[in-house]
Amino acid sequence: MLISLKNLFEKEKSREEKEVSWDIRTFDTGMGSYPVAEASDIKVELEHTGKKNLQVKLQTTCMIQIPCDRCLRDVDVPFAISIEKRISKKNPEKKEDFEDTQYIVDDCLDVDKIIRDELLLTWPAKILCKEDCKGLCSVCGHDLNAGDCGCDREVKDPRMAAIQDIFKNADQ
Repeated sequence: MLISLKNLFEKEKSREEKEVSWDIRTFDTGMGSYPVAEASDIKVELEHTGKKNLQVKLQTTCMIQIPCDRCLRDVDVPFAISIEKRISKKNPEKKEDFEDTQYIVDDCLDVDKIIRDELLLTWPAKILCKEDCKGLCSVCGHDLNAGDCGCDREVKDPRMAAIQDIFKNADQ
């Protein structure tokens, strides 16, 4: 979603408030794509503070479906996004100005890019469908939350193989 800043940049100390809808239907992290289950409108407050500097405030909520790290069931993960940021339209040739200029393209503010960056910063490290999720069977892939599959999942240490052979031979 691009918001035109031309009218705002014409006068210093001018303000605009808008409510825009999400354009993002799937969220791509670079390592996977996740569907956005629901999202509220984005409340945007913009203030031109002078010399093409902006004070930007964004607020929204969304629900993204992310697979459980153990059993791969989809989990609805809520995100409450509240951003307050100063953004400048400066010379993109200067390296130190790059972070500010990446959100303004042709006198338009790229709201989706700001939201995407904030989601990446608040992305959870681990997603579980429940605290005691048992995950998947490492042998057959059965969901262990639904019940036991009966597979032998004992992890054998390969360094102990020679000693285990001795005990097997002793039992015979």
